[in-house]
Amino acid sequence: MTRFALIPLALLANACASADEVQDSLTDATEVQRDIDDTYADSDRQSDDHRQHLYQRARDMFAPTLQNQGCDMVGALVGGWADRSFRLKTDMVSQSGELIVSLEGRMRYTTNSEGEFGSKGHIVKQKSTVFMEGDWVGDRIEADLVFEGTNDDSFRVIGSKEQQGLGGEVIAVVADCD
Repeated sequence: MTRFALIPLALLANACASADEVQDSLTDATEVQRDIDDTYADSDRQSDDHRQHLYQRARDMFAPTLQNQGCDMVGALVGGWADRSFRLKTDMVSQSGELIVSLEGRMRYTTNSEGEFGSKGHIVKQKSTVFMEGDWVGDRIEADLVFEGTNDDSFRVIGSKEQQGLGGEVIAVVADCD
């Protein structure tokens, strides 16, 4: 059902675009929706190959932004929330499709079109805790991602979110912006 919610949105957003541009946008939105749905489906599709595909999708979507800001991509962040509890679940994946860390937290609206979010995860093998805190405006998200423990690293998260009914989805890049 959520896949079909993208069709009217894509058509409205591209009212002045050519038929080919509308079809390309619709195809991209549908593919991102399918990829994220597949990530959280109870099936064998939760594989390194599938997560690698999500990494590549995020890289393709945000490569120009990374290049303009002089950042290097170190991972992708994919996930979402299912209902009005705004409980956010995301996974950070590597270029090879390896799951780096799963994060859980909450999204909070400060106005109808903007808000804040935060989440936390653990990497047991590295004895690290990972914190993500950020803001969103419209469909754009930006956050800081900090690893505390054996390795103290910090990264930037740049991406987008899409509201779908009571829930929504997030796809972003994790970048090193020195």
